[in-house]
Amino acid sequence: MSYDPSEMRTAQRLVSTGETGIYRLARAYQAMIEAFGYGDDQEMTDFVLRELEWKLDDIERAVTHVRNWAETERARVRMRVRIAALRNTSGRTPEETQAYHAKADELERAMETAIERG
Repeated sequence: MSYDPSEMRTAQRLVSTGETGIYRLARAYQAMIEAFGYGDDQEMTDFVLRELEWKLDDIERAVTHVRNWAETERARVRMRVRIAALRNTSGRTPEETQAYHAKADELERAMETAIERG
């Protein structure tokens, strides 16, 4: 897999756009509340605030999902680095090499099983 710097720039732009979108969402709801006179129409103001909370709950769920995915990927990267270190046989005896490769095989199987489970 190769790294494309333009993908990182695109991701950074999307994050920035998302942050901007959240602030725009807040301003839009603030404008709606102002239109109702900050409580003059209590029922409508309450509805608008509840609706904003629902939207924010949706955003929080999405952020939590992405955060969990990132943590899982970080763990997988650490595991791949460890497996690569175990497979590096320079300076090892044949017995050590065999033992380290067996451990690397075991870790790979464990990682594949974890990936299959999702």
